[in-house]
Amino acid sequence: MLFRSLWGFYDGRIRFGRFGNITDMSKIARKLISYGLVVALGGVASALLLAPARLIAHRYLSAPEVGILAVYQSGSIEMALFMYAIIAQVLFPIASRTPDKAMLQMKMNHAIRITAIPCFIALISLLTLYFKLLGKHYPYDWSTAGVYSLAAYLSFVFGIVSWYYAAVGKKGVLAACLASLVSGGINWGACWMLIPRFHIMGAG
Repeated sequence: MLFRSLWGFYDGRIRFGRFGNITDMSKIARKLISYGLVVALGGVASALLLAPARLIAHRYLSAPEVGILAVYQSGSIEMALFMYAIIAQVLFPIASRTPDKAMLQMKMNHAIRITAIPCFIALISLLTLYFKLLGKHYPYDWSTAGVYSLAAYLSFVFGIVSWYYAAVGKKGVLAACLASLVSGGINWGACWMLIPRFHIMGAG
């Protein structure tokens, strides 16, 4: 990775030095830095959304409970994030080159509404199968599974909408990152309040 980064820097210097001038280079550099800062902000937001449950659980839950919590997260939320990452690779290019973003958003919202129940059923079925494959050493609870499946679906929708706003431009990326920061802060606070009381379900 370091070698690739150094090569990219070297190759970029050659290209800009050969085909551009100082003014063009400074404009491009400012754009790259601004996008980089926004992406870094998005990284902080992602950490606030994904990390608090396990970090806070280590303080309030027993080691077996933390292990079961990890299984619920892996079989639901992380699966949903993996699926949305695949779909985003298709959605992002389409959204970027679509001139009528409002119409695209209406279609996307409609698709989210009509697929909500089927997606929830698919996610809870996948989580149930995941526990079955792990064996009887991991106790399964339907209500907890429902909470995590709902959280997984909402994470999936949140990710898709964030990618849509990223396709709008830098302002869209910034808006998505700010929304993620707010959601991450709420998630952190909710984990502090709910995990001591509801344990594994509270983390979901």
